Amino acid sequence: MAGTRKRVPALWLRSMVVISTLFGGGPAAAVDCVPDGTTIERNLCATLDAERAERELAAAEAAARARNASDPNALVALEQARAAWITFRDAALAASFPCHHDDPSVCFGMTTARCYAAFSARLARERAAQLAELPRPDGARCEDPVEEKPAAP
Repeated sequence: MAGTRKRVPALWLRSMVVISTLFGGGPAAAVDCVPDGTTIERNLCATLDAERAERELAAAEAAARARNASDPNALVALEQARAAWITFRDAALAASFPCHHDDPSVCFGMTTARCYAAFSARLARERAAQLAELPRPDGARCEDPVEEKPAAP
């Protein structure tokens, strides 16, 4: 499928969690998601949530394709919309977390990884909600954008 999702943020965050744990003296396997825990534990929670949001988005995309399976034009349009959304998501993340280095930890501190993951998760969930609300080919969920205006007195 065209437009493969970038997994770099999750991989970067996971590697930062492991590296920080190793240099922090604890075994990497001991890191757990603890919402009120250390920075590393909270970062892991955010990363896991972002990965969960990506899975939710993939399920929403699959459902949208299933609803439109009989219309090849709709399927092409959904794929084009997916590619455009990925471009938007990547641009939104880059604008929010500008770093011109291969290693984002050079530009930001450890808490930024949590913010990045949380923003990524929010974008994915917003897109999943948009996909769920798309009008269906049979016209269901189609709202008339023209509002009735009351007659002038």
